Amino acid sequence: MPVVSRVGGRLPLHATGVGKVLLAWAPEDVQREVFASLTPLTRHTIVQPGLLREQLARVRSEGYAQTVEEMTLGACSVAVPVRCRPDGAVVAALGVVVADLRRGRSRLVSALQVTAAGIGRSWAANGLSLSESPG
Repeated sequence: MPVVSRVGGRLPLHATGVGKVLLAWAPEDVQREVFASLTPLTRHTIVQPGLLREQLARVRSEGYAQTVEEMTLGACSVAVPVRCRPDGAVVAALGVVVADLRRGRSRLVSALQVTAAGIGRSWAANGLSLSESPG
């Protein structure tokens, strides 16, 4: 599977698991900007604003996002929010890219949620703000 991400790189929010998590909790003005420029990257990329809004509502209710070949053919992703503030605000997202989610999705989501909770606790315990990173 080709690697399309790179350190410090950017990928479209609407086509990645991490992006969908961040978009699900993004302010309305950010969502409007993204919805105004939904471009297809593969034949599976969600480019219909109504369908994307439904997916983001599901991300908020289920606590994770997934993609199936939306960014790259042959690649699926799952991602969860990272929270470290007392108000529960989402400050980051953690995800993985795999070839197939059909059998291992729940196990991956559980592992990511445990890891994201640990990251959030660590950031909170160290008093990190949104503008700081742990390293």
